[in-house]
Amino acid sequence: ASATSVAALIEAVADGLVAPGSTVVCVLTGTASRIPTSPVRRAPRSCAARRTSRASRSWRWARSPCVPERMHVSAPASAANLGPGFDCLGIALELRNEVTIGPSRSGGTEVEVEGEGVRAASRGPDNLFVRAFQSAGADVTGLRFEMQNRIPFYRGLGSSAATISAGVAAGLAWSGREADPLPGAVALEGHPDNVAAAILGGITLAWSRAEGPAAIRLRSDCPADLVVAVPDEELPTKLAREALPASIAHADAAHTAARAALLVAALESGRAELLAD
Repeated sequence: ASATSVAALIEAVADGLVAPGSTVVCVLTGTASRIPTSPVRRAPRSCAARRTSRASRSWRWARSPCVPERMHVSAPASAANLGPGFDCLGIALELRNEVTIGPSRSGGTEVEVEGEGVRAASRGPDNLFVRAFQSAGADVTGLRFEMQNRIPFYRGLGSSAATISAGVAAGLAWSGREADPLPGAVALEGHPDNVAAAILGGITLAWSRAEGPAAIRLRSDCPADLVVAVPDEELPTKLAREALPASIAHADAAHTAARAALLVAALESGRAELLAD
């Protein structure tokens, strides 16, 4: 579903077409970022926004009356730079950050953080989720953001990509805007591989073009079992990227290009034995 679908459901509630108290779940899987491929089962790991209630208002909202009073959004961890797929191949993992959005108690913008990064995450307007939410055109005035972080910070599991993807998707749904969340998420994250996996779910391939980033989901599951080793030491992405060489030998580039193509073929065909090559 797109942000348009979310807005239409919210308007249906406002018009009395959906019974009060009903639970409506909308999965934001992107729009312009996808290219038609062979049919695959919808992955349960994509970024999702859900309206949780529509309480009676005791004060005026500075936005349309058909938007929700509360919303729940979640986005998964991801592993990217898969093998030779640097900055292009990623996979969503079954580990999610969750955020509940609703009216604040003070009338201002409030941020509460629990779980991973509880000491590092900002409680102010520079909070990464809040910035992503605003970048999608949503007004944060009078809102409270309750964040439950389960993805470790600075450990290569896409914590910032999950936060940004959830924030952009929630902002689009909250403001009723019709837009693909991928370009906005990539603009904040800086590279597309992790956010593509967080938004689309499953195994994804992302690339850049003149008109902006694009991505497709190769498949909804993985033909191999995944094991994640989480180190005690933190390593910010910026520092990790600074350690990369500016250029590599032609033979290394050719070897990597061949293995990248082989990796995609192995994943799409489900032939896990090819991963050994």
